[in-house]
Amino acid sequence: MSGTEVINFLKKKEDKAPRANWMFAEQKASNVGKQLFLYFEGNSDSDEAFYKNPITYFYREYKTITRTCKGKSQVYKTYQEFDWNKNNKSLHLFFVDKDFDDFLKMNNLEDENIFTTKFYSIENYVVTEEVFRRVLKEMFGFEDGNILDNVATEYSKNYSEFQKMMILLSAWMLEVREQEILGFIPSPNFNGIKLSDYMEISSAFKFKLKFSKKDSIKKFYKDYSFNSKLKYKFILKKEKMLKEFSEPKIYIRGKQDLWFIIQAFDRVNKTTISEINASPENKKKLTSLPNDKESYKEYLKQENAMRVLGPRLSPPPMDLEDFIKRNYNKAEGINS
Repeated sequence: MSGTEVINFLKKKEDKAPRANWMFAEQKASNVGKQLFLYFEGNSDSDEAFYKNPITYFYREYKTITRTCKGKSQVYKTYQEFDWNKNNKSLHLFFVDKDFDDFLKMNNLEDENIFTTKFYSIENYVVTEEVFRRVLKEMFGFEDGNILDNVATEYSKNYSEFQKMMILLSAWMLEVREQEILGFIPSPNFNGIKLSDYMEISSAFKFKLKFSKKDSIKKFYKDYSFNSKLKYKFILKKEKMLKEFSEPKIYIRGKQDLWFIIQAFDRVNKTTISEINASPENKKKLTSLPNDKESYKEYLKQENAMRVLGPRLSPPPMDLEDFIKRNYNKAEGINS
C-alpha cells in the first residue's frame, strides 16, 4: 500500500467515526429509561474526572453514556450527524477544549449543547491554589493553619513567575500553529515538549529559564525539528501581544499548567520536616511526616493527575455549571 493509499485509508476510517458515534447513540436511545450521552474529544478518564461531578449532580436520575471522539474535529462531526429536529439536544452534550482557537480566529461550531472551555483546556481549571491546598490536606496530611498557609502562598507566588516564563513558549507554539494552518510547516506535536529542558527548579522551589529568549527559541527548533521559517521577530510580537491579556490560562497549554502543579507537589514531597519548621512563621511545628510519601509518588503523575485533581475542584467552574444546569432544565422542561 503506497503512502497516498495509507493516508486515504486512514482518512476514510476517521470519517466513519462520527457516524459510528451517532449510530451507537441511536441504538442506545431505544432503551428504556433516562439516558444522557456525553461526547468527549480526548482521554475519557481525564474528561470524566473533570466533568463528572456537576453532570451527576444535575442529571442524577440519568444513566450517562460516554463516547470518546478522538479529536475536536471528530466531536464536531459527530454533532453534525444528528438530526436535531428529532433529537433532544439537552440529552446529547459535547465537550471540547478551546486551545488557541480564539487567537487563530477559528470558526468552530457553537450551540446550546456544545461546551467549550474558557481556558486553553480543562487542565487549566484544576491548577489553582484551592486545589493545591485540598491535596495537601487530603493526600499529604497537612492541617489548616500557618504551615499550610505558608506553603500555599509560596505556591501561588511561584505560579505567577511560572506563568510569566510561559509567555515566550506560548508565543512560539501559537506561531507554530499559525504557520501550520497556512501550510508552511507540518502539524506539530506539542506533547513531546519537556518543560524541564527549559526551566530550572531550585531546592527553594524557584523557577528560572535556563537560556536567553533567543537561545530558547533556537532550542525549540532543534529539539522539535521545526525549520527556521518561524521568524524570531514574529514570535516576540506574539509574546508582546500575549502579555496584554490579564488571564494567562487562555494561552498556557493545559498539560504544561498541569506540569507546574505536579512539580509543586513533588517539591513538597521532597521537603523535610526541618525545612518546613525552619520558617519563623511556622509557629506550630510538625513532629512527624505527612502521609506516606512513597505512595504519593505512585498516585499523582502526569498521566493520572486529572483523575486525582478533577474531582477536587469544588465548586465546579461557573461556566461549566451554568452549561450543565441550563441543559438539565431544558431536558426536564423546567423554566430557568
